[in-house]
Amino acid sequence: MSNTTRRKLTLTEKARLVGEIERQYRAGIGSIRAIAQSLGIGYASYYGWVKSGIRAPGARRPSCAGHHFDEEHARLVAVVEARVAGGATVRPACRAFGIWEKSYRRWKEKFARPPVLRPGEVTALVPVALASLSAINFAPPAA
Repeated sequence: MSNTTRRKLTLTEKARLVGEIERQYRAGIGSIRAIAQSLGIGYASYYGWVKSGIRAPGARRPSCAGHHFDEEHARLVAVVEARVAGGATVRPACRAFGIWEKSYRRWKEKFARPPVLRPGEVTALVPVALASLSAINFAPPAA
């Protein structure tokens, strides 16, 4: 049985921590997970607070309540790719930012895909002209 006690935070303290995490994230200091851990809280606590509506003091709009922001995914993919281009392997480059290699590969694939066209979005077909149909031999080869 553990003798550790959990620290109880007030709403004001939680709001201050949410604001600090978001400020450091916007400054590009690290991922939300890494920043939260450096401040002594779990990233799951941060997301739980944001989801429950706790906002930074003076925030004009609510924070995103997803596990990660799409912008963060794109930024993390870019910084990991930069490290890999510099000679690092994928796993250590991912671990330096607190992400799993599988997540990095999934995000990389997500942002590399061309957008999917839905029915009705294709407006016209482009005609293709064949240079010369006489140059093509349609006859079967002689036996």
